[in-house]
Amino acid sequence: MAKLSDHFQHTIDSCGFTEKEIKRYNLDIVPRIIDRMEGLQSECQECAEFLHKVPELTALLPDIRNDRLKRKQLRRLRNKMEQHLASKHEIVRKGHHAGTFMFLGMMFGIIFMDKGAGIAIGLAVGLAIGAGLDKKAEKEGRVL
Repeated sequence: MAKLSDHFQHTIDSCGFTEKEIKRYNLDIVPRIIDRMEGLQSECQECAEFLHKVPELTALLPDIRNDRLKRKQLRRLRNKMEQHLASKHEIVRKGHHAGTFMFLGMMFGIIFMDKGAGIAIGLAVGLAIGAGLDKKAEKEGRVL
C-alpha cells in the first residue's frame, strides 16, 4: 500500500507548484507531518483520525491557487495536525524553540531591565536557550 505522504507529494508534483508556491502555502511540511502521524497512529487515536482526513487535504491541492476558502481549509487542517504533534507528542518544526525563547527573552529584558540593553541581553539568552532545546529535540528525533 502506498504511503499517504507519497500520494500527497505526488499530487503536489502533478499540480505543478513552483518552489515559491510550495513555501507560500507551507506544502513542504505536510508530507513530514503525515509520515510522523503514520508512525504514531497505532498508539494515538487522534493521529489515526487526522490521517483519515488526508485524502480531503489532498483533494484541496489542485484548487488552492485560485480558491481562498480551500487555502484556508488546507491551512487550518495542517495547523491542527501540527499543533497535535507539538502538544501530544512534542514534535516541532526546526527552530521552534529558538523563536519562542528569543521572544520570551526579549520580553523579560524589556520588563526587568532597561529597554536597550535588556532587549539585546534577553534576545541573546533566549536564543541560546532555544537553540539548545532545538538541538536536544533534533537528537531525540522530535523535529519535523
